[in-house]
Order: sequence, then C-alpha cells, then structure tokens
Amino acid sequence: MATRSKPSDRIFATVSLLALAAILAFFFLTDRKRDRDTTIPRIAANLKGLATACLMYAGDNDNHLPPHPAYLVITGQLSPAQFSFPGDNPMPLPHPLPDPDNWRDYVDQFDQHSAFFYLGADLPSGMASSDSDIIFAYTKKSPLLPNGRLVGFGDGRVQFIPETDLPKIFAQSNAARARLNLPPIPLDTQPPIPK
Repeated sequence: MATRSKPSDRIFATVSLLALAAILAFFFLTDRKRDRDTTIPRIAANLKGLATACLMYAGDNDNHLPPHPAYLVITGQLSPAQFSFPGDNPMPLPHPLPDPDNWRDYVDQFDQHSAFFYLGADLPSGMASSDSDIIFAYTKKSPLLPNGRLVGFGDGRVQFIPETDLPKIFAQSNAARARLNLPPIPLDTQPPIPK
C-alpha cells in the first residue's frame, strides 16, 4: 500500500528545489559575468596588438598597412591566438609555414578562423591615423559579445559599439573612405585583398 506524503513534505521539497536552483543560477551568472568582464579587455588588447603590428609594418613599407593579417602571422609578427576569441581553439598554422611570399595561400584558412574582419588593406597608415572615423578592424559576431562588437579605428582607438549603432558607424567610416577615394565596405564582409 502506497503512503501519501503530507502537503508540508511536498512544500518543503519544492522550496528546497527552488532554493537549490537559485543558488546554482547565482553561481552560473556570477561566473558568466566574470568571464564577460575579462573577455572584452582581452579581445580589445588583441585588436590593439593588431593595430600596433600594422603600424610597425607601415614603418617598414612606405607607410602602407599590411595587405592582410595573415601576412603578419606567417612572418611571425603576430600569433594566431591573437585572432581567436577567448576560449576558442587558436587557428591552426599550416605546416610547414609558407614562404612569406606565398602568404596568400593561407588567407582563406585565416579568414575562416579569425575573430576579426580586417579593413586596412587599402589604407595608407598616415591617412588611417589622421581620420578617427575610419574602421581598420572589428570583431565578427560572437556569443561572447552578444550586444555589439569591438571596433578598431584608424586613430588607434578600440571601442565597444552596440549592434544597433554599427550601421551608423559604418556609414561614417565609408564617408571617410570616400574622402580618400576608397570604395565603401559593407558590414560583415571581408574585403578583397588588393593585388
């Protein structure tokens, strides 16, 4: 014969389950907030590292930015890990490394794994740095940045831009590009590599 539990036992069990769920949710949300609090600065530091490497490249190359970040990775100036979101596996490097003259062979693999879109290929660094509206790189969509993107500007600034503001920011960047007689670049598109 089955015994029935008292209503007070069922209420106690329900309250206990709810309390346990609340405690677990608190720990989960605290961990997620801590991860988010460290994720944005890490991605921003990687974007600033790209800007620094591009300016160093320009100093050695008639004031022109690199044609593609893959070149900086193949030549050992940057690590592939700098182009991955935290927690992702770093993009694989081809083995053996291609000759620096053949860096274009690595571009498709690089673009597939990179956390960034790079828009600096056709920008002379002097022109890029003099116009604070020009975007040189920005993050791809990611659950790590659910409400926006980190954007690197020509003046070296890296800023979090809400997703709703990106079209306006891109319009400003494309207007600045037009002043330099450069073609516009659509959002979420990797531009072609100049020949």
